[in-house]
Amino acid sequence: MRFLLLLFLFLAPNAFAQSEPELKSADLKKIAKPAGEWITAQIEMDSEDAMKALEDLDEQIDKLAKKLKTVDPLSLVADWQLAMNNQRKFATSGKKIPKGKLADFDYGLASFSVRLPKKYNPKKEDYPAVYLLGKEGKSLIDKLDQALLEEFVVFIPNISSLSADLVFDMEAVSSVFATLSFGWQNYRLDRSRQFLIGADDLGDVLAAQYLALMPHMFAGASMTSDVVESVSGASNLALSSSNAESNLSKTLAWCKEQTAVSYSPLEFEAELPWAQQGRVYWVQALNFEVPEDDTDKPLPKIKVSVDRASNKIKIDSADVTRVKLFLNDEIVNLDNPITVIRNGEEFSYQVSRSVGNMLQDYTISGAIYPAVIREVEMPVVEE
Repeated sequence: MRFLLLLFLFLAPNAFAQSEPELKSADLKKIAKPAGEWITAQIEMDSEDAMKALEDLDEQIDKLAKKLKTVDPLSLVADWQLAMNNQRKFATSGKKIPKGKLADFDYGLASFSVRLPKKYNPKKEDYPAVYLLGKEGKSLIDKLDQALLEEFVVFIPNISSLSADLVFDMEAVSSVFATLSFGWQNYRLDRSRQFLIGADDLGDVLAAQYLALMPHMFAGASMTSDVVESVSGASNLALSSSNAESNLSKTLAWCKEQTAVSYSPLEFEAELPWAQQGRVYWVQALNFEVPEDDTDKPLPKIKVSVDRASNKIKIDSADVTRVKLFLNDEIVNLDNPITVIRNGEEFSYQVSRSVGNMLQDYTISGAIYPAVIREVEMPVVEE
């Protein structure tokens, strides 16, 4: 099923590079229109429309390249990040557009409720999203700040049949991540400002664990209590924002204050707590083994740093033997050779930007990465 593809291909950061938009509004719209049409065609699984949109987008990129002369249009990360939603056509009415009220949906293995702001208008802006986790389900929405509720799209996954000791069970994982997939496909969301809110003991564990699992997918998580000891890979929580607040009415105000996810951190260290998910930001571990719960063996780990001045990426790993890198010009200069130092050993790569790479990964991560190094072997470090 399509949601499984999106689920398993899916991602306060430390040092990061973040560019500013450079294109004029008219030029942005010219690339945004076919980009949005391609995304819609992909969601609808319409290969003919997708091909047509890609041809139109390639044509606009060629025109823009001639206009920019020495700048590759695919190097303009901030502009592309804006373009993806800028001209997409979203529904404004109908059963899937519950403005000011809750509506129930099923998607893949997930069941959930959705509430849109009363004045939801996808033609004007991107909306931050909240994923409210608690066994009380839909009634939890009454405990949120009702004024701030009008600034967020709210999703309430049905987790009534789940338990905290099965957070990596397919049903549990799908309850949140299939809901995420449904959300960005149907609503104009700001995917860099998505938040998890735990509303009880179970919701707290799910919120904290999934933030630790994919810190690149959420701008933060708020829990009613401290559940760090229950989280596998808890050190990853330092990569994002987390909050302990027993009063749910205060959580939306906290969410509003948090900064958006940075998709291009130049330094981070992360543990890998689940064998089905090896991606953290722009690095994806391909070969690694997560130890059984009843062992004292540490989790696989990656440590990443970038020296932009020398165009060098340093990756140290423990129990990870192969990785994949998703790159953009905020991370390194893609015009020049890139040196990857893998567990102390250097290797040089020359990559190229591709609109296909960029579009395909955007549907997964919500980020802009026009270049990929598909396999980087990690030399084994002798202990």
